[in-house]
Amino acid sequence: MKRIILALLVGGMVFGAVFAAAATLVVDGRMLQAGSDEVLTCDDPGGVQIWYNVIWDAPANDYVVDTISIGGVSEACNGATVKVGLTALNGDLIREASTTKAAIPPAGNPKVDFIPDVLVKDVYDVHVAIY
Repeated sequence: MKRIILALLVGGMVFGAVFAAAATLVVDGRMLQAGSDEVLTCDDPGGVQIWYNVIWDAPANDYVVDTISIGGVSEACNGATVKVGLTALNGDLIREASTTKAAIPPAGNPKVDFIPDVLVKDVYDVHVAIY
């Protein structure tokens, strides 16, 4: 009986230690990166701004997302690829498009064009990757 109680106590302490260690992990939503480069990001962690260009599509008889402009991208990212993905409510990728941030300062805001256009009512979220 003592062995069972001792085993339960040790098991509880190990579980508590693992749970406490996991509770100290910081989850902040930043993009995960891997590689051997010493500088893995070109953009500040402040985030980007998104502007949708929504137009009326007569054949679809509905509004569609034609292009998206991405602002707030650091000049240090000039020449980098900017990829934008539009996702549905369930998280499925609807469409993605990419462009290159102009390398000539002032570079301005990169803009991606979705071909074919995406129905506005289908879009739940937008994801931007700069690499």
